[in-house]
Amino acid sequence: MVRSGSQTTHSLRVGLTGSLLAAGGPSRAVRLGLAALFLSVGAPLGLVLVWLVTGVDDVANLRRVTLWYVGVSTAAVFTAFGMVVGRLLDRVVAAREMLRVDAGLDPLTGLANRRAFNVRLHDEVTRAIRTRQPSALIMLDVDHFKRVNDTYGHPAGDAVLRQVALCMRANCRSIDFPARYGGEEFVIIAPGLRFPDAFQVAERIRTTVGRAVTLWTHERIRVTISAGVATTEQISPDADPQLLVDKADEALLVAKRSGRNMVHPRTPPEPWR
Repeated sequence: MVRSGSQTTHSLRVGLTGSLLAAGGPSRAVRLGLAALFLSVGAPLGLVLVWLVTGVDDVANLRRVTLWYVGVSTAAVFTAFGMVVGRLLDRVVAAREMLRVDAGLDPLTGLANRRAFNVRLHDEVTRAIRTRQPSALIMLDVDHFKRVNDTYGHPAGDAVLRQVALCMRANCRSIDFPARYGGEEFVIIAPGLRFPDAFQVAERIRTTVGRAVTLWTHERIRVTISAGVATTEQISPDADPQLLVDKADEALLVAKRSGRNMVHPRTPPEPWR
């Protein structure tokens, strides 16, 4: 699902407001601001009060007391103002951190989103080439997903995508990086795996998804997935990491054209030479 610009703006506004309230609320900052305002507006009255209490009777003492009062009141005002600004800045930083973390997650499935995937892909391909260790990429697509949306509705389709995400997590190692690539497409970065092992992971996920049932109202929805597998052994050391995605996508396309509900290729592809 793609959020519209207005929805995104509203979400950011709500998130920032929520973070301010969760951090103690703006009421504390407002009280400090009112205190600073009171000191500023009340400064002339306070000065008159100090003159009366101290009984100033000559110009020299009047100047000394006035300078002392102005210094103290100014320091108090700026201290209160600084506390207000400091608290608000702390809350803005906390809100930005929350948004930064949320920006890396797909809100529907809880998996990493495409932006986070692109960053991890670059890092992993670079690491694999530098250390001369293999790394695999698995790309998966839900078969006939449009049919699910058309038959049961988009909320049911969302439930199916969440179910697929759970099946992926159940078959991934802690070091793997599953992500939602977009729509009904998913990807998994599998560090250290050569083709045979990556193929087995994809096959396990395909089998798990095929056996899973998504319960929706009174319906039991079953889906299958197709998958394409590629490894860093298929690309040159100076290749763009996106080439690995292209290889996996090509394999996925072959699986879809060959009848779906399968993993392609079934035999190790030719390595780059």
